[in-house]
Parts: sequence; structure tokens; C-alpha cells
Amino acid sequence: MMSIFSRLFAPKAALSRLEVLIVHCVQAQLNPEMATRWAGQILCITGIERLPGRRTMRLHQTSRGKPVVDNGLALPLAGHDVTLAEVTVSVAGGFTPLRAVLHCQNGLLSAIEYHDDSTWMDEVASRRGAHDLTLQCILMPDAALVVG
Repeated sequence: MMSIFSRLFAPKAALSRLEVLIVHCVQAQLNPEMATRWAGQILCITGIERLPGRRTMRLHQTSRGKPVVDNGLALPLAGHDVTLAEVTVSVAGGFTPLRAVLHCQNGLLSAIEYHDDSTWMDEVASRRGAHDLTLQCILMPDAALVVG
């Protein structure tokens, strides 16, 4: 049985190895100020909701069960829901690349949407390591003007 303290002070959510590679790939495309904000956002993630099939994951920043919005970490993106970037993850051997689209709400990373089941690529990233993967990031044109 879980104690009340373990529920109140649950450990922070952890990104998988693949997800870490993806968010770092995006961070490398941002200008230095925006990259610092991005890194701060990633550190503040307290909840991860992976939908069945691992095609979509939603990221949350909460404190005591309530959403937290740190405007100091928000990217200056126009619009409530903005597509920030698309990352293509490839592995040698003729496998189909995995595409990940990163979404922001009010300038904060809110979701990663995969165009296929990400389970197999996550296993490759965990077993073989990052040196076997190739990641390419493209910032969306509107976002690139502001944060790139």
C-alpha cells in the first residue's frame, strides 16, 4: 500500500531515452536564450501520459495536482497550440524512420505525437545507444523565426 507521503511527493516523471534524444535535438536548433528556457521546461515536467500504442504522449507541469504555467520558461510563440518542430529518427538497416512532432501550448512543450508506434524505436535507443540513431530536426517556419 502506498503511503500518503509517497503520493504527495511522487518522483518526477522520467522521459525515455528516445524522448530525451528528441527534446535535445530540438534544443540544439534553438537560439541560446530559447534553448535555456527549453531546458528549464524539460526539467519541470512532472507528469507524462503515454496513450495506447505510444503514438502520443502528453506532458504536464503540475504542483499539488494543479497545472503550473511558468511564463519565464515559455517560448514566445504566437497562438495557444503551436507545432514547434518535427524530428525524424532513423536507424541503419533499412528500417522505416520514425517521425515525431512536438507541440507547445502557450509556449510550453505539451505533447509529442509520433506518426507510428514509437515502442520499437525506444527499444533501439535503450539497447543500442544513441550512436546508432540519426536524428534530424526541422523547426516549423513560424516558430523558427522566433526561437531559431
